[in-house]
Amino acid sequence: MNDNKIQIIKDDEIDLRALFQMLWNDRKRIIQITAVITLIGVLYALLATPLYKSTITMYPAGSNSGGQISSLKGMASTFGFNVGGGGPSFNIPDIVQ
Repeated sequence: MNDNKIQIIKDDEIDLRALFQMLWNDRKRIIQITAVITLIGVLYALLATPLYKSTITMYPAGSNSGGQISSLKGMASTFGFNVGGGGPSFNIPDIVQ
């Protein structure tokens, strides 16, 4: 560390200029530590084995007449708008099993 210590706390007050000067003087060490930790994190993220895998299969519930209008109604009902038209437009049997 530095031999000339910077006194950050004086009379129960924090000297921000001294704090930033201390951080600026040790910037190389801070950058090195940050780079090493980032490198370790990236290597772990790329080399770690995934713990789970998720899949979903969606099947149409039946034949819908109306074409694009019925698909727009289904999209509107997904966002909470009640436009009529009966039950859900998709059946997901994989979740039930």
